[in-house]
Amino acid sequence: MTAIFFNLFVNSLFSILAGSLIAALAIWIFRVNDSHWKLFIWSLPFVKIIYDFARGVPTQSILLSGVDPYVLPPRSQILQIGLGVERWGPNLEVIFNVNDVDGKLYTASLGDYLILWLKHLGLDQLPLILLVATLAVSFKKRLRFKNGLP
Repeated sequence: MTAIFFNLFVNSLFSILAGSLIAALAIWIFRVNDSHWKLFIWSLPFVKIIYDFARGVPTQSILLSGVDPYVLPPRSQILQIGLGVERWGPNLEVIFNVNDVDGKLYTASLGDYLILWLKHLGLDQLPLILLVATLAVSFKKRLRFKNGLP
């Protein structure tokens, strides 16, 4: 269970950074001066995080399937980058897949690779330590903010 939460945590960090960069570019390009619209645009990366957490880890991910990409032969990892238009507007898609020796395709993410790499290094407990530390700092900040302290 820790592996799944750590996977979602790492992937959400990347999502929030990419989303914040896109929001900042949108505010700059469209010269948004109204504070209500700025707030709306800055909130969109957080909506994406909630969506990602609700969607969860795909069932065909290397993490849930038990596929170890570090022992697979070379050229078994595939990176696809696409730019297009969907129903809701422009769509930038980065897909990372791993081809198993049987030819079956599994999805992979930065979180999957990081947790499997830590497992190879023998640092199985590090994801749990990082999650607990992040929650502890967040909880402490929340309590300080609730009490009116900076």
